[in-house]
This record gives sequence, C-alpha cells and structure tokens, in this order.
Amino acid sequence: MIFIGLINLALGLASYKAPTEPTRIDVGVGATDPDLIPPGALPVNVVRAFVTKYPHTISRGATKSGDNFVIVFPTGSPHRHATFTSAGAFVGED
Repeated sequence: MIFIGLINLALGLASYKAPTEPTRIDVGVGATDPDLIPPGALPVNVVRAFVTKYPHTISRGATKSGDNFVIVFPTGSPHRHATFTSAGAFVGED
C-alpha cells in the first residue's frame, strides 16, 4: 500500500505543470461605449418592455432620443436598435 502511494506521488510529480496566468475573456456584453447609457441606469419600464419583447438578449446600452430610449443590440444580433418610450411602449426596431 505504501508502494502504491509512492508510485502515485512519483506520477503526480512527474506530470505536474505550473499553473499559467489567467486571461480575461471578453464576451462582448455590456456598455463599453461611453456615449451609451448602461443597461442598469435605464428606467424600469423600458427594461421590462425590452426583456418582454427580446427575452434572450442582453443590450449593450441605450441612447436617449427625445422622450424615447433607443436600445442598442449586441454585435451579431439580427436587430441593431429598438426604440421604446420612457413608459415602456414599443415604438420600432431596425
């Protein structure tokens, strides 16, 4: 039994590799554009309407156009923008 333990220890030491420095993974989500309003700063009615209309999409942020909020979709999604009023009513998309 001690012999098996010594073999396990020798195999473990022979196959050990020092850990590498972790790298940050950028998933491309979140407001990286300083001109965009971050999703957490949007009115609750707008966020609720956006999540209801686009349930599996995380917005990059929004811009304010008059009384409307223009939500910016992430890169690679089928839509580019969706417009909602501050009350949460859907206006349009492109």
